Amino acid sequence: SIVTLKESIIQRGCDMKLLLEREPSTANFTRGRLYLLNPKIKTSDAKMFICHTLEDVQRDVKIAGKTAIPWGMYKLIVNMSNRFKKRLPLLLDVPNFEGVRIHGGNTEQNTEGCILVAARKTAIGIAGCEPVLKSIINLIETSETPVTLEIR
Repeated sequence: SIVTLKESIIQRGCDMKLLLEREPSTANFTRGRLYLLNPKIKTSDAKMFICHTLEDVQRDVKIAGKTAIPWGMYKLIVNMSNRFKKRLPLLLDVPNFEGVRIHGGNTEQNTEGCILVAARKTAIGIAGCEPVLKSIINLIETSETPVTLEIR
């Protein structure tokens, strides 16, 4: 389970790392899968699936509110979102972007450059976001070490 893997990472004194593996973009959106990584394991067993993701299309030139953030490594914190009026994960130091969050939603119209998370894929996006989002927030808030997100 995610909780067991998290406890194992904490006991080993490792930083917590999430990995978002993107699929190629369609005309309207980019699907992906979010994993919790165990840095002490160097095999495919190191990845534990958390959820499905949905983002805007990956583009070479940014279109405001319609472009996925660049590949890279980002620090994650949880803080109050003025827009959503609740605590949500925030990616720090994203080049040419501000206020990039991980939050719930169902289609690319809900992304605006953010990363949507949910339990299952649908024909037009994803669904079942609330329990997944709560789990991710809990992982970040209860981590005793910095949490990073690698996007590739």
